[in-house]
Order: sequence, then structure tokens, then C-alpha cells
Amino acid sequence: MSTHHDIAVDIRDLQVTFTGGRQPVRAVNGVDLQVRRGEVLALLGESGSGKSVTLRSLLRLHPPKQTQMSGQIWSAAKMSWPCLRTSWPTTVAA
Repeated sequence: MSTHHDIAVDIRDLQVTFTGGRQPVRAVNGVDLQVRRGEVLALLGESGSGKSVTLRSLLRLHPPKQTQMSGQIWSAAKMSWPCLRTSWPTTVAA
């Protein structure tokens, strides 16, 4: 069992829907992952399976007015960008 100090990234039930087009597009549905300090994670999957959307969600790179996110994202990283530094840990909701 890992302790909170062992965790580098924890994503729970991440759901991402893009709303900028004619119809909403569910890009990620229920992603859970946890990376411990010192571990390396590779996301593998088919084209369009949500790999980039998951990582862009972690970094808050999606346009907020065109993206609905729900779930929990936590990172132990000390981000150097002020807009991200204040958002860790966080719970995102649609």
C-alpha cells in the first residue's frame, strides 16, 4: 500500500467532453491512474483513444469555455506557472 507521500500523480474518474462544436464530444470517460514517485508511465492506445486529452487535462491545457471536465486530479509537482500552482490539488466538475 502506498502512502500519500509516494504519489506523484493521481487521476480519478476523469471525464472530458469538448463542447465547442455542433455536438458535444466525449473524449475521455472514467480514466483512473496513479503514478508513484520514481515510476515511469506510458499511455498506449489507438488513435483517438484519449491519451493526449488525459495528459492535457493534467496540465490544464484545454480551453475552459469549450471543455467540460469532471473527476479528481492531484499532482505533487510544484508547478512554476501561477495559473497552475494555485490549482493543485483539485477536483474538477462540469
